[in-house]
Amino acid sequence: ENPYHTQENQTVTVLYRVDLKKLAQKDYKAAFKYITNLTSVYNGEDRDVFFFPNKMKIDGKDMYIMLHRPHHPDGYEGLSETRPSIVISAAEDFYSFADNAYKRSVYYAPTESWQKEKVGGSTPPISLGNGEWLFNFHGKEDVVKGYAQSFMILKEVENDFPKITHICKEKWIVDEADFEKPGRFKTPCVFFTGLIENDGKLLVSYGAADERVGIMTLDYKELINELRNCSIEK
Repeated sequence: ENPYHTQENQTVTVLYRVDLKKLAQKDYKAAFKYITNLTSVYNGEDRDVFFFPNKMKIDGKDMYIMLHRPHHPDGYEGLSETRPSIVISAAEDFYSFADNAYKRSVYYAPTESWQKEKVGGSTPPISLGNGEWLFNFHGKEDVVKGYAQSFMILKEVENDFPKITHICKEKWIVDEADFEKPGRFKTPCVFFTGLIENDGKLLVSYGAADERVGIMTLDYKELINELRNCSIEK
């Protein structure tokens, strides 16, 4: 039970340690070892959780940095945003994120009409070098317009959370192909789930209409060049 009425759709994000050798052998019971919960249902639904692969200094301390999307950010102490938004959190260990993170703040709340219902991360950050990161995110307008994907660039800051330096506030990826259109579920949805850089391309796995899995490629250099034109100072 929690005060946010999410009892019928509870999502708790769990951290596992994975033994890749046993996973390859399809010994699934032995491959996954439970470590801890990263979110708590007592703060309401919280999903779309991603980590930077390296620790960063926050107030002089080496911290793990987590991006996540609470349905009710105000479920966490010190946050007042009520809409599903991207929240960034820091903790010295994985066990503290669910209830006792060192620092949290709302990183990006809905600002555009196509994000009216919610906004959240879609895939883990990709290093661009020099302390910069490419971060893919989604927005949902409503059950009729559905989900779309876009990108931002983050820049590491000494002793603080990375800052957003570039962000495309328009929809970049929307449903177009027939198999991406609503069928069993009525909300249009193109939802990225994985990005791999390969030979100048981004290989993208994505959910289509909550029914199928798709693969697309994006021109990595062109994407970054376009994103560089979307400075938040412009």
